[in-house]
Amino acid sequence: MRHPAESFDDIWDYYTLGGRIPGLDEDKEKFRELMSLTSYNPDPTSAQEGGQPHYTAVQRKMTAIYFSLSTDNPTPAPKICFYPANFAANDEIIGEGVDQWLQKYGWHDGGKPMKEKVRSVFTHRNLSDTKGIFTFLGIGRKEDPTKKELSMQVYVTGELYTTPRI
Repeated sequence: MRHPAESFDDIWDYYTLGGRIPGLDEDKEKFRELMSLTSYNPDPTSAQEGGQPHYTAVQRKMTAIYFSLSTDNPTPAPKICFYPANFAANDEIIGEGVDQWLQKYGWHDGGKPMKEKVRSVFTHRNLSDTKGIFTFLGIGRKEDPTKKELSMQVYVTGELYTTPRI
């Protein structure tokens, strides 16, 4: 579900269902930091695009929030996906931000950095040329939201279109 929030706090309020999902407070700054490191500015700014009056930056950035439901758990497991390419200068910056975040929180597996993994697969251009290979970054609690484990997904595309559909 796209969320028409105007600030990070609005996004976080929806992500926690207004505080009804317990135990998520320790994740808040991790999420904010990942967004910031990848050039996704979750705080309010007005944007005007193509004659569309007063779209908020968050709406333009395509924030998606969803909840995994399970008969095993009474509480939904929240997930958030965001699209840093709307504000990042290029894919290299997004990749560097992901790598910094993974390193800081001990998620780096000791192998190649994410940026290098992506660079070795998508060889049709340099990551520093433009943006469009990194699409959504997803992060959230695993299926049981009462456990403290986060999961992260990095979505990439081979740029099948010369101009990505937004």
